Amino acid sequence: MLEDLAEHGGLPKFVVREFEEYLRCGLLSAGCLHLVCRSCGHSQLVAVFCKRRGFCPSCLGRRMADTAVHMEQHVLPRAPVRHWICSLPWGLRALLGYDRVLAAQVVSAFAYVPKRCRRPHRRHRRSAEN
Repeated sequence: MLEDLAEHGGLPKFVVREFEEYLRCGLLSAGCLHLVCRSCGHSQLVAVFCKRRGFCPSCLGRRMADTAVHMEQHVLPRAPVRHWICSLPWGLRALLGYDRVLAAQVVSAFAYVPKRCRRPHRRHRRSAEN
């Protein structure tokens, strides 16, 4: 499989970079902080994380939690909110990563559905023609 990739130019640089950062994520040898408690003197080494968006489940989970807290505390109003999720097949996700026009069309199509659902429903009244 790697030979096939090499024949076609290899993986995109951003994919290689993301994967390499993921492999180093959480390793003390890749960077760490030495934390010391001022009151009791307890010390601990804490590994530096990659903070990438592609492969690392640890960093993705942390980013998701931080974003949720930010949205809840600073962005969303104090009102009920309906949560919509757009799930796409893996093949389409990869295609959207390279095609901005197609990605914009998918986002527009997805955004149309909640807007349509927010419109007040009007009941059709039948005219009493006798």
